Amino acid sequence: SLMVLNGALAQDPNLTKEEMVGFELLRQAMEFRYEHFDGTGGPGRFQEEQIPPVARLLAVAQVVAQNMLQQASLKDLFNKLDRQDGKELDPSMVALAKEIVTRRYEQQEAWLGRYRHTDSPAVELQYLPVYDVPKEKVFAYRGRLVLNDDKQGTIQPEVYLSVAEKNGRLPALTLLGMTRLCERLAMSKFDQSVSPLPVTVEVSPSCLRKKSFLAGLEKLFSDYLIDPAMVRFALSETVLAYEDKPMTDVLDRLKSMGIGLTLSNFGSEYANLAKLSEWDFDVIELSGALIDNVADNHKTYEIVKSVMQLAKTLETKVYAFGVNQAKQQERLAELGCRYMQGNCFNAW
Repeated sequence: SLMVLNGALAQDPNLTKEEMVGFELLRQAMEFRYEHFDGTGGPGRFQEEQIPPVARLLAVAQVVAQNMLQQASLKDLFNKLDRQDGKELDPSMVALAKEIVTRRYEQQEAWLGRYRHTDSPAVELQYLPVYDVPKEKVFAYRGRLVLNDDKQGTIQPEVYLSVAEKNGRLPALTLLGMTRLCERLAMSKFDQSVSPLPVTVEVSPSCLRKKSFLAGLEKLFSDYLIDPAMVRFALSETVLAYEDKPMTDVLDRLKSMGIGLTLSNFGSEYANLAKLSEWDFDVIELSGALIDNVADNHKTYEIVKSVMQLAKTLETKVYAFGVNQAKQQERLAELGCRYMQGNCFNAW
């Protein structure tokens, strides 16, 4: 990077003074970024004032930014800064960061106060826990977008989805659901009862094709300081079977943003293994219909076994949905499936 930067400077003799200052700061940031305040870093083992201010500031900023995006509480963030204070990080920069971050957290907590007291929003996400079975703890969530109506009560996706798709309301409803998700993730910094875990949400291609939807997503992540890696979008086999090049471009853009992709309902719809090679899925969701008789039917057992082996080769996680019986859980565990959702885990 330094060679490229120095080469660019040498080739352009017409830089303004402001541009020269900017390039010099950039050079210092790159050259000294991994030096530590106590001299234990590299490559030059510089220490304290020998390290340019911009590099000392960047080192602190990176710790702050990474932890804020991962929804760390203020206490946890300060603990991480304190552990590196005077070692990797400049104490004066740490003190400055604490002052600024405290104000930022206070502002965001006040801003999120409205979310805490919303009893029945028109659009909300219900969260189904996905368990890491060997560790016996919740690993992630599957978000289910539902509507709340004063007269009809909770309206499930099976009821409203086709209507909202036809009248063009689905992208706006989905974006509202994503707003609820971002509010929840942001609130996890202030409320220990809210888990800052990844959430998978089913999204229609009609949403993803809209530039305004994608722009709205990017704004939400920015406004709420959310790491896009905390979100996964699920697309079903049937939907993907009829998609074209424009959708491939959209999915590539989602991946570049950091959003994970999940292939949902695998084994119950239009199973096309070619899609696993065309798109880079992070998770394959085994449908309840596929695993329903995995404990009693040898053929089903072998099919699921093959899927597990395929996923392992592709370095893709597998979630099993609808695990409602202990014998299902046992058979899936035999096959190496560690992430499951279903009634088996209600007592957990």
